[in-house]
Amino acid sequence: MIDIIIPCYNEAARFNKKLFFSYLENLEQVHIIFVNDGSTDGTREMLNQIKTESISINEKTPITILNLDKNMGKAEAIREGVLFSMQNPKTENIAYFDADFSTPLTEITNLYRAMKEDTKREMILGSRIKKAGSTIERSQMRHYSGRIMATIVNNTILKIPIYDTQCGAKLITKRCAEIIFSEPFVSRWLFDIELISRLQVRYSKKSLKEIMYEQPLKTWVEMGDSKIRFKDLLRIPYQLFLIYKKQTNDEKNLGKG
Repeated sequence: MIDIIIPCYNEAARFNKKLFFSYLENLEQVHIIFVNDGSTDGTREMLNQIKTESISINEKTPITILNLDKNMGKAEAIREGVLFSMQNPKTENIAYFDADFSTPLTEITNLYRAMKEDTKREMILGSRIKKAGSTIERSQMRHYSGRIMATIVNNTILKIPIYDTQCGAKLITKRCAEIIFSEPFVSRWLFDIELISRLQVRYSKKSLKEIMYEQPLKTWVEMGDSKIRFKDLLRIPYQLFLIYKKQTNDEKNLGKG
């Protein structure tokens, strides 16, 4: 069983219900967990309606809704979903996707196939790499800003080069989730980088190359504007510092520093 976590914050006017149901028709062996991150619009009611209507579309794919009392940010919303998922003994793998479906939910098959190709793999990172046969539609501004971010991160925090840390589609084993989601995140928006940082504390560079794998997505289409505000961008250097500091302290506590 794969649990797919979808964090939602004020999605009532944006959520594409028709698109979601088209994905739902083709999903198997999947449990979808919506995390309503303290929304102040009609997101709660919308998700309840989706859950009711989904039964007639695919009764074999259960839907769970977690409602958080206050907005905690994407990182902690996903973490709440993961902690809930880990309580289910049937869950083997956990994924998370963005609610705008820039990455189609059907890509879970692509990520899962990559996971099963090698028994050592613990984390599959969806990667927005343009290549023949793929459909990757991304504005030049977001593409180049992403490349700058990746260069900075690869030179300051990460021990192995990763092309796309920020893609909102990842698949991890339940065993791996217990390691990297055990504590709250120090970063609100850069938690994808923090996840990798947490693995670096516990595994050697050689092992990281075995347990992590970037899988090129077949489809990724930019959907609207990012929810990250300009003032959030200004905080990125400080958040990177917090991640680096946390990693350094954890390594010292484990005797690796």
